[in-house]
Amino acid sequence: MKKIINNLPKDIWQSESTQALLELSTNSQLILTVKDAVNIILNQEAKERSQKLWFLYDDLDEDFSEAGELRQQALTGLFQLVQSCDASRLTEIRFKIFLREDIWNRLSFDNKSHFTGRDIILQWNQIDFLRLALRQAIQSQNFKNLVDQVSPVAVESIDIANEEELDKALELLWGSRRRGGNRAKKVSRWVYERLTDSSGTTFPRSLSILLKGAKEQELTDQGKSSTKIRTERLLQGKSLESGLRKASEKRCEEIKEEYPYLINFFDSLKGKSAFNKRRITRNMAEFTRESSRKF
Repeated sequence: MKKIINNLPKDIWQSESTQALLELSTNSQLILTVKDAVNIILNQEAKERSQKLWFLYDDLDEDFSEAGELRQQALTGLFQLVQSCDASRLTEIRFKIFLREDIWNRLSFDNKSHFTGRDIILQWNQIDFLRLALRQAIQSQNFKNLVDQVSPVAVESIDIANEEELDKALELLWGSRRRGGNRAKKVSRWVYERLTDSSGTTFPRSLSILLKGAKEQELTDQGKSSTKIRTERLLQGKSLESGLRKASEKRCEEIKEEYPYLINFFDSLKGKSAFNKRRITRNMAEFTRESSRKF
């Protein structure tokens, strides 16, 4: 076992590291030795140094994007490892596992009810959304200097800036109103509402994709004589719409990867004109129920 570990590259995780883990976990002659090593090398040494070793697991839905047998086996094995360490009284080894509630509910293994955890609702509201947009935009030093002239509080203290201050700062990025007139919808509200689904969930990753797509469209349109440029903002309305399409396409891909049984439903929407909201919601619910029974 020492020979396997000592021959591994020290600076970066490579394919050899993965192969070593596979051998250590599947070689019948090494399995018991590995368990002893975890106790002696990790737990005992940490105890002597008055340390706690924390193992953090996150983004497990991305590591195992398709709901199936592989995900079930891997996550069940992870929780069985936690149970084994607890039964062996490895008190210096601790685990923190972040897992979506729907994935947890689908897992089934012995003594699952013995696990204790905490439910946390992760939700992005309007002001969190604006703060993220500004943080990304001021990575450009030139833009940061410009914003600092009109809304210095938003730049210096993003976490405590109010919505009005953040809106004022972001007007330099994407403008104030979608169209002329005080009754027109604010751009920040327009972007937020279109990146929020029918359940009220907003995905910060979608904002990053929208901004990147809008920037690419803006750079493409620069220099075209037929393009009307509004000089009070960096991103034109057309560019934001292009970014929104890219964000929507990416979100649809993520849903199809996570729930393969919905692919047929998405395919059935191709070429269709805009649906009545009530009608598409009803069709989606009926299709999901039917597909879930088959799945």
